[in-house]
Amino acid sequence: MPATHRRTTEQLHLGRVSEPGAIYFVTFVTANRAAWLAQSEPAAAMLAALRSWHAEGDGAVLAATVMPDHVHVLFRLGQRLDVGRCVSRWKTKGRKASEYAGAWQRDFWEHRLRHEEPWEDYGLYLLLNPYRAGLLSRNEVWPGWWVPEPQVFKFIELLGPQGQPPREWIEWPEARFAGLGAGERTRARTRRAPTMGCPVERCEPGRARGTPLRMPYFARVIEGQNLIAPGWGGPFG
Repeated sequence: MPATHRRTTEQLHLGRVSEPGAIYFVTFVTANRAAWLAQSEPAAAMLAALRSWHAEGDGAVLAATVMPDHVHVLFRLGQRLDVGRCVSRWKTKGRKASEYAGAWQRDFWEHRLRHEEPWEDYGLYLLLNPYRAGLLSRNEVWPGWWVPEPQVFKFIELLGPQGQPPREWIEWPEARFAGLGAGERTRARTRRAPTMGCPVERCEPGRARGTPLRMPYFARVIEGQNLIAPGWGGPFG
């Protein structure tokens, strides 16, 4: 079995590029994976830090999910701060507002979406994260989920009355999201998935490096009640 290469925390900043106007998917983790964000006050403080940054208008949050031991943010980078400074600000303000309920692991994971890469599946991944982790039932709404402008995501229209996802979405296998984050960073062939801790291929399985990614899932949604196109298994599956 060939050896894989993983970026350690100290190597995460290598090759990092901040492009104003680009869409980024970032994940930052609590120190030692301590679940201090499972408490309602620290989780609310973290969301408040994101809302404050979003309200300033230099950049925009598309979606965010605060999990017990990590935070996912999908956002458009503004002109003033680079990616590292944005994440550092969120961490600092969120921790201070929580009255230092816990500490953060150094640095963060990030993926810069290519200009032709839709963000639809990233938003869906953030929505489903707590459900797929078994933190709540399908009929509940995760309080750590925030999407400032729901109209930017097509999947929002397919949610239940209170914002609940269909059961089949929650039961999708992990492989259906394996293509997220593929392609932009080339210094490492694999990276550790921010949520489940398993290696994620840097290229979509079966795709030669340099060739376009397959059409994302929500570009293939059929109008009406048929959620999955015939003959196709779902996102990145």
